[in-house]
Amino acid sequence: MIKQLLILLLLCEVPQKAHGVRVRIATLNVLNGIGPSSSMSRQALESVIRRIDPDIIGLQEIISNDIVNSHLNSLASNLGFHYTFVPISALDTQNRVALLSRFPFVPDSTTSIVSPPGANDMTRAAAAAMIDVPNTTNDPVIVNAHLKCCSEIIDPFRRAVEMTRIKNYVESLSLPNKSNIVIMGDLNLLGGNLTFSSLPQGLPQSYILGTDINFDVNYFENPENYFPDKKIINPGYFQQDGRTPNTFIGNSTILDHLLVSQSIASREPATEIFNSELEPFFPGLRKSGPPLPPEASANASDHLIVFGDFELDQLPPLNISLDQNTTTEDGLPLSITIRIPAPSNNPVTTELSLSDPTEGILSLSSLVIPPGSTSISTTFLPLKDGISDGPQNVEITVKSP
Repeated sequence: MIKQLLILLLLCEVPQKAHGVRVRIATLNVLNGIGPSSSMSRQALESVIRRIDPDIIGLQEIISNDIVNSHLNSLASNLGFHYTFVPISALDTQNRVALLSRFPFVPDSTTSIVSPPGANDMTRAAAAAMIDVPNTTNDPVIVNAHLKCCSEIIDPFRRAVEMTRIKNYVESLSLPNKSNIVIMGDLNLLGGNLTFSSLPQGLPQSYILGTDINFDVNYFENPENYFPDKKIINPGYFQQDGRTPNTFIGNSTILDHLLVSQSIASREPATEIFNSELEPFFPGLRKSGPPLPPEASANASDHLIVFGDFELDQLPPLNISLDQNTTTEDGLPLSITIRIPAPSNNPVTTELSLSDPTEGILSLSSLVIPPGSTSISTTFLPLKDGISDGPQNVEITVKSP
């Protein structure tokens, strides 16, 4: 038997697709209220939300009747949202927004983003909260807004002020740049960019601009431009066909947005604008239950639900090492150790593979680093093939699936 020298070259792949703590977040304008559970639109609305199965959802156009008659509470209960926050009213006393979550709100974090004292310049109060997501310390801050609609000259000015209020709120939190921030809702950012050097004519008599707003006031069609410091960006979302960006049924209008901080965007989020008409042709992202009838989205609202799967934690890189890098055909097994630099709150699953399985085998090729641990080990067992072919290289790769 001729002994062969095996030189083992180690490769380590950064776990781009590994999962830490993932949450699904969605936004939907419900169109003139939720309504009673007996109505067709309410049943379609619940079916769409249940199909997407988000952990957190922001709703817009919650009307007063939904609150007085507990339509919002019953919808939340039916869909498993145990925590609900509705901000106070503003200029528009009929329409509100709401945050619904399966996880609790961090104490004292729920906030109504409204006009400052002495001002009256927010059409609707935005809802903000930090969500206490289990198994992570990187809890996300969520802002849900419904900005002033329409295209009269006063409307983009009012939207610019409202976006400024949201920007100021986010900046007031003094969060580090790596924080998880999501800003979503029906932002109505129609029309091109504008600059206002004074108050436009035609504002309601009850409208009072806050003294903290300085001219010039810039209106941007692209919501990213309101957050140059925090760099809150559009992660990219389309309908299931991967090319249609409209969120308003029947035309190419983009009214609804789901913006994230760069920390979230860097972890390759998966996003979608769900349109039930496309279900027979494009499955899109993972969903709950059977496909819906094609008309479900249109029966639920004139807006489409926008959602995304977002990672809250930056997973540590994998490291692999051997107790020695060479052996022979009849040599002793080599010990392989996989490490992460810090313990994870969740199991870290790893897969190992060999470039040439004729030269050796792994005692275990699938290894799980348990929560609270930083390493796991297996062995490489050389094989005797009886072939005189000189030194051979075997690459061992470890990655997270």
